[in-house]
Amino acid sequence: MRKICIFLLFLLCGNVLRAQVNPAVKDTTKTQFSVGKLEIQNPPSIVSAYRYDPVTDRYIYTNTVDGFNINYPIILTPKEYEDLVLKESRRDYFRKKSDAIDGKKAGSEEAKKNLLPRYYINSGFFESIFGSNTIDVKPTGSVEMDLGVRYTKQDNPSFSPRNRSSLTFDFDQRISMSLMGK
Repeated sequence: MRKICIFLLFLLCGNVLRAQVNPAVKDTTKTQFSVGKLEIQNPPSIVSAYRYDPVTDRYIYTNTVDGFNINYPIILTPKEYEDLVLKESRRDYFRKKSDAIDGKKAGSEEAKKNLLPRYYINSGFFESIFGSNTIDVKPTGSVEMDLGVRYTKQDNPSFSPRNRSSLTFDFDQRISMSLMGK
């Protein structure tokens, strides 16, 4: 029985001792600026393309200059390729919508008109009442958010020292939205 207790003691304490690993030493030098990335688009001479290999049932992504590979090819399964294409198409879709809302690029005025689709109602009754069978929806509204910190301190000796002061976050939001259809 004593051997079992000693074995369990070592087993339980071993996990605690293994958890006492010192964290990796980090660089303590403070820099005065933020080191960021600079992303430049590839020149037109670099051709990036996906190629399907039916023998291996894989998609191969290559970057070439005049037919020579400039880096290692990336090999994707059909599922990975499908996920990548879906992700890129979503990113392009939302980038186009964001550019249309900003209004800074050429053609954004035309793109603003297509942000929300027109709804068509195929009903003679609807057309006789409203004069048209299309509905254009235009949302308007505003969002206000107040973020703050509230610090309170009470010098009441009946409270424990830990409970005499408190720091809480103050978050208040107001959303006003309306839809206008014509």
